[in-house]
Amino acid sequence: MTVGVWSAFIALQAPTGFGVQRIRRRPRASKTPYITNFKCVVKFNITNLTGDIVLNHIRKANVPAMIEEQLEGQGSVTEEQEMWNSGIRSHDLYLTYRINVNCYRLIKRKKNKIVAKLLRYTLLQKSIIKNILKESIEKGFLKNLQGRGIIAVLKSCNVT
Repeated sequence: MTVGVWSAFIALQAPTGFGVQRIRRRPRASKTPYITNFKCVVKFNITNLTGDIVLNHIRKANVPAMIEEQLEGQGSVTEEQEMWNSGIRSHDLYLTYRINVNCYRLIKRKKNKIVAKLLRYTLLQKSIIKNILKESIEKGFLKNLQGRGIIAVLKSCNVT
């Protein structure tokens, strides 16, 4: 027995005033929220000499804030990474975002409680959230980079 259990056991055995026994209980640990971690990798194909310009426009677009806005306070971007893969004529820019989402609360907020519970128990909520994140991130990048006259092609957007 551990010390905490042993002291609770002694407290049960020890008589106190007026025949009432005092029981010490450990404070209950709060329930951990159902947080799901996602990794989003966005790949751009960028022509030579425009890599820094495209990267500056992406930084000005504030993609983590855009993602958090779509999650309506039920998730956050925890990490952001950039990786370049250089070629002769063009470069590939890989942007990686790590996203924590409370899927149940997000679905409950967007739809309703019954739908959120059904999706939780059928294990479909993760795949639905993946698809929604992928579509919203693609649309956000295309919206922010289309009107700027930049030669950059969004090759892929994968959420795992």
